[in-house]
Parts: sequence; structure tokens; C-alpha cells
Amino acid sequence: MMKQRIRVYAAIVLLCIVTSGRLQADNQHWSFNSYDFQYYMTAYITVSVNGVVQNDLSDFEIAAFCNDECRGIAKVLTAGNDVQSTSYGYLRIWSHQAQGETITFKVFQKSTEYEEDISETTLTFIARHVAGLPSAPIVLGLSHAIMTFADAEVKRICVENWDTDEDGELSYEEAAAVTDLGTAFNENKLITSFDEFRYFTGVTYLTDEFYRCSSLKSIYIPKNAFVGYNPLKFCTSLESIIVDPDNQKMDSRDGCNAIIYSKENRIVAGCKTTVIPDGIVDIGGDAFAGCTGLTELTLPESLKSMNYWAFNHCSGLTSLYIPKGVNSIYNGTSFANCSGLTSIVVDAENTVYDSRNNCNAIIETATNKLITGCENTVIPDDVVEINNFAFSARKMTSVVIPGNVKIINRAAFNECKELTTLVMKEGVETIGQFAFSECTSLTSVVIPSSVEAIGDNAFQTRSLTSVIVGMREPVVITANTFSNRANATLYVPYGCKAAYETANIWKNFNKIIEGMPGDANGDGVVNIADVTAIINTINGIPPAGFVPEAADANRDGIINIADVTGIINIINR
Repeated sequence: MMKQRIRVYAAIVLLCIVTSGRLQADNQHWSFNSYDFQYYMTAYITVSVNGVVQNDLSDFEIAAFCNDECRGIAKVLTAGNDVQSTSYGYLRIWSHQAQGETITFKVFQKSTEYEEDISETTLTFIARHVAGLPSAPIVLGLSHAIMTFADAEVKRICVENWDTDEDGELSYEEAAAVTDLGTAFNENKLITSFDEFRYFTGVTYLTDEFYRCSSLKSIYIPKNAFVGYNPLKFCTSLESIIVDPDNQKMDSRDGCNAIIYSKENRIVAGCKTTVIPDGIVDIGGDAFAGCTGLTELTLPESLKSMNYWAFNHCSGLTSLYIPKGVNSIYNGTSFANCSGLTSIVVDAENTVYDSRNNCNAIIETATNKLITGCENTVIPDDVVEINNFAFSARKMTSVVIPGNVKIINRAAFNECKELTTLVMKEGVETIGQFAFSECTSLTSVVIPSSVEAIGDNAFQTRSLTSVIVGMREPVVITANTFSNRANATLYVPYGCKAAYETANIWKNFNKIIEGMPGDANGDGVVNIADVTAIINTINGIPPAGFVPEAADANRDGIINIADVTGIINIINR
């Protein structure tokens, strides 16, 4: 009874195997019946397209042939882990004789229904023999297959520019022949993915090919390409960057979604999902430029330097921690226009930079130069210089610049659009180009008498209607230094009106008035005596030397109690 049950079970299993095999064959491009043959050998196979080995074989069917007779169809298997995996074909090859027959291969691409004979790769059949390994499979090279694109707009651009046989498609061969993308993709707002870029193996150098492709989410960098300058600047939607593993100069190790110079351990291009790996020592210029979606940034302890514009316009970043090993932040521009920054901390063991007294800034310890600040920065009294773009685009509403600060560099407060109150104490000597350009909420500015130079476009904003200068001699300025001067009032020290009325550019202010706003009694300073002078004037007893223009602190054309409040505010400031 037991033997009978075993025979029935075996028969059922055999029937299932045969039925399964036949059904599988019917659903494939080729078909064969293994039970027609006596001997078999095993081969592990993969496919390359123009020299690029395919990690995913789901679009390909691989078959073995002897002459025109199909002798086996590969089953696709996958090996690897969640981070990186690869697939290969497990192929049983069948024969009527134990050895000697010549085996050839064919590959069918399912998505394009393209079939190719692989004539250069053959095997000699040997029963029970194993050819290749899962880790080192036999590679079947394709060259003429038609490419499929996940993105229709990418296909349109590729066909429009590189379809040399004008068949309305792009073959892998045509893709491999491309050496320069030029500006074909530049500032395209429609493309979302270009993983097929991996097949453009003739491209060897990239600079700004995908500049401002704001909808691009994923890209695959080919094996022969080298990035000289971040080609992905301002690709604000970018989530996935993969460098071909056969690239000899660059990598995207550990799935970090970045382009890294392998030998230099330098990130040259990142995106909003980049996790900077341990071991990185340098972040290249423009590496994260325009990554507005980058909200968290952990700089590894291995990091030494950050280059120009490294995180330029990275508006989603709110906090910044500088590790102890960082010794070079290029010219302060590394975090230019990071409008969302509210917290900056430098590791206490860093010997080059500090954020003394929890000031929320990066300060160069040896020079007392403020490198980068944020909207919550309180500039320490011992700072002597504010660097280029140090506060550009920050959301601060007021700022006090201490008297020890001698230089406010280029674009230091550029595009601080919410800045309404600016206090520069005596001691400032140089106000650089574009220093307060586009501060569109700033209506009044007081320039201390210590200032010796004001750069081009320093106050380029239409909001500025009042400029109060303490310099008795007009300094040289350009036509763009005060862009709204034709609609603004200039207040100059007593006895200096004639000098400013004849000085180039200065003379073009709408009004030039002697005396500082609030200096109602004309003694050259604003203090409680001016409050008394206004009150007496309101009561009909104006003091000698009373200056109505200066007393009208709120500039509404009327001397009243509101001007008392205005002068008190000036005194408190």
C-alpha cells in the first residue's frame, strides 16, 4: 500500500513539472521541451548592452541554441541585498549527445520585441558541466537593441538630437556614439528621470548639462563620465543619483545618492536625499546648489573642507553643526542664501572656527571674521569683519553691527527681505558691493561717520526712502549704490549740505537736509533734549535753533506727539 502511494505521488509531481514547464515555454518568446533530450549542462548568463552589464534582466529573455533548435531558456534569478542587487540567468542547456555540440545564444528584449544573435559567444556542450558562476556569469553583449525610456520627454530630446538613422527610435549603439550632451537638457522643466543615461558610454565629461532641470528625480551616470563641475545644479526635485559601478574615477558608495570623486573622497554633486558617507573629506563647489529639499544635514567627522557655493540656496536647511575637523569654509559662500538657517553650532574642539557665546554663527577664531550667520545670530562685539554672503537671504528683521566691525563684505546681507531695522555703530569703515542689496523692507539707514567706502549696489532697493550719513565729506559712490535716491531724502551733518549738493551721485537725492532725524534742537546729537524741544514746540514755545525737518521724526509733515515717540525710539536704538 505504501509503495503504491509513493508511485502515485511521484506521478503527480512529474505531471506538475511537465505541465509547468510547458506552460512557461508557451509564455516565452521561444519554446522547447526538455524531455526531448537526454543530457544537460548548466550555464550562468548575463547581458551587457554596449559594454554595460545589466543588473536587472527582467526585460530580457536568454536562450541557448544548437543551429536553429532551441536547447534551453534561462530562468532569471536575483542575488544581493536591499542596498544593491543583481540578476543573472540560470540556464539548463540540453542535448542528445554527451558532448561536442556547439551551443550559441540569442537574446530577446521584451519591451521592444527586438531579437539578437550573439555570434561571438559559444560553448561546447559537455554533459553535467557548469559554465560561469552566479558571481562571474558569461556575458552576452548586445549592441543594436532599441532603447526604452521611462520618460517620454527624455526620449523626445534623445531622438531629436541623436537618432542618426532617423527611424524615430534611439538604439543603444546610437546612445553609445554620443560624446557631448551640450545644452539639450538645460533648464528643461519636464523631464523626471534619465536612468537610461547609463548607456551613453561615449560621454566622458559633464559640466552643467542638467542645470535647472527642476522636475528631474533620478539619473544614472555612465561608466566613462567624469564630472568636472556639478551638472545637476538647481535640480530641486532630485532624489536618486547612481554612478555606474564600473566608473573608475567616481562612485556613489553605499547608495548615498551623490557623485563622489573616489580617490579624493570629495562629493561633487548631491541631492535632497543624500546621506554624506563617513570618509568624505571635502564637499566640492556647487555640490548641493539649489537643493531646496535638503532639510537635514549631518557632516561626518572626517570632513575637512567645504568649497564655494557648496550649499548655495539650500532653503530647507534649518540647523548646521560643524565638526571639529573642518578647517576650510571657502570665503563664506558655502552657505550663501540658506534662508532657512536658524541654528549654527561649531564643535567646541574645532581649532579653526568657533560659535562663541552661542552666537549662532561660524567665526574664524584667529581673525575674528564672521564667516556664516543665521536669522538668530547676535554678532559678537569682538568680530572685526563680516564675510561675503554671511547673512544673504536670512529671515532676520533687525541687526546690530558692533563698532569693532571694520568691513562688511560683498553681499553680506543681500536679499534679507524681512530686515526692517539696521544699526551700524561707529567704527564701520567699508560697506561692500551688494552688502544690503534687495533688502526690500528696509526704509531707512544710518551710515556712521567712520565709513570710508561704500560699494556699487550696496543699497540697491526701492524701499529705501531715508539715508542718514555721518560723514562730513561725501565718499565716492556709483549710480547704483543707492538705487532709489531719486525718491529718497538724504540727511547730512550740519554745515555739509553744500558739499553733498555738488558731489557726484549724492546730489541726485530727492531732498538733502542738514541734521539728523530727531535732532530737533540742532546740536548734532539725538537725546532727551530733543524730546523737550518738540514738546515745547507743540506747546507753542519753540527753542532757538529748532530744526523742523529733523523734528519730524516720522516724516509725516506734522510736528506732534508721534514725533516724540519716534525720537524716543531713535534714542533707544
